[in-house]
Amino acid sequence: MQIEVPFRVDYEVKGVTPIEDVIESLISIKVLIEEGGYNLPHFVPGLMVEKVQVNVSQITQESPLRELLLVGMFLAFQKNLESEAPKMFETITGTHVPDEFKTILTLSVLIAIFYGAAYVKDLVSAGVRDTRIKRQLGNMITDLAGRTGKSEDEIRKFLDERYKPKGRAKTLAAAAFGFFKPSKTQANAPIRVNDKTIESEVLSDLPANYSYEQIMDAETATPFQRVELELHAQDRDRENSGWAAIPKGISEKRVRMRLMDGVTPDQLWGRNAVRGDIVVRYKRTGTDMTPVEIHLTRIHDS
Repeated sequence: MQIEVPFRVDYEVKGVTPIEDVIESLISIKVLIEEGGYNLPHFVPGLMVEKVQVNVSQITQESPLRELLLVGMFLAFQKNLESEAPKMFETITGTHVPDEFKTILTLSVLIAIFYGAAYVKDLVSAGVRDTRIKRQLGNMITDLAGRTGKSEDEIRKFLDERYKPKGRAKTLAAAAFGFFKPSKTQANAPIRVNDKTIESEVLSDLPANYSYEQIMDAETATPFQRVELELHAQDRDRENSGWAAIPKGISEKRVRMRLMDGVTPDQLWGRNAVRGDIVVRYKRTGTDMTPVEIHLTRIHDS
């Protein structure tokens, strides 16, 4: 069946929001609504979400900044689990959406938002366990568990598994900070998502945008082809990791080097230099990105 769910976000900002921030927030909200929608089957027994489609209905940039969206969802139920499905879904039709379903979708989206925010908060404030962001995330998980019958532990386990891959966690974090941006640039103005409010004191616990950008850019990897490598360490006893080289034109310093699949120690042993394809891992040092490791993926004979 297909249903349409109205979705509203109000930023209680006092001034005019730059158009770039509005665009970024809309793109981020789309990502987060899709994420929250596709997560629903893990929270609601028997529910299957076949497709989530998000369209902009209206934008009002007066105070408050108001973004109205329409979420089209294509739902189905597992026949053998219909008896376990919450009663609220018994009344879903193409034209009527129960308030309880809208609330569960809102909570699922907000959980995605704050899971992404908590990921960055952990990176910026390592070792700090109790934060307003994590408490907000915990409150929403508790609320969702009470409405769906899933335990809080089951919900947390699913979230931890889903966002265990670093790339997926970073994508979620980027969407969360894009969502928060209109508020963060205007004194942590409260945000209302449907009937749920994110207060200023919670928003103030979020890292500043520059801190987020810095921590997320703290490590990058860049490929290079046919780079001359001046070899400065060779260790046959550590076939893959006992190597170091100066990558000409990239760094003047010796950098630790790893041999990847397809490259053998015999191709390097006894040579002073080789030409190869590499991937350089960088880490941020102050305002600079410093090469910390070379991955040698191929050696060229000439």
